[in-house]
Amino acid sequence: MACLDRVFEIYGIANIMNRFAETYGNNIPYILTLIIAFCFFVCGIYGLSGCGIIRRLPLLKLGTFTIAAVFLLRTAWGIASMINDFSRLELSSVSVSACLGLLYLLGSIKLFSKNIHTKKRLYL
Repeated sequence: MACLDRVFEIYGIANIMNRFAETYGNNIPYILTLIIAFCFFVCGIYGLSGCGIIRRLPLLKLGTFTIAAVFLLRTAWGIASMINDFSRLELSSVSVSACLGLLYLLGSIKLFSKNIHTKKRLYL
């Protein structure tokens, strides 16, 4: 957590985080960072659950498709913002979001289309 100030500078959000710190308290940038890290943790847990590595989580179908949608919307937003102000940092962020979104989407489609066919065979 000590090097977060430098990370904020790299991503170009140091001024925003400084304003948050002045307005809401010095710990807010760190709390926001922990919340974002927790969200990524939840995405990872749902990915592992979808792969069958850990037990099946509740709302797995909704969760994996929602995660895919969030990453793909982040990709679309990033592409739109790069039209006016291109940077390699934004390109790398958009690329990672696109890869993650496509992987979650394709994995979800594969997982749940397989389950539909399996269920049909069970009931016939």
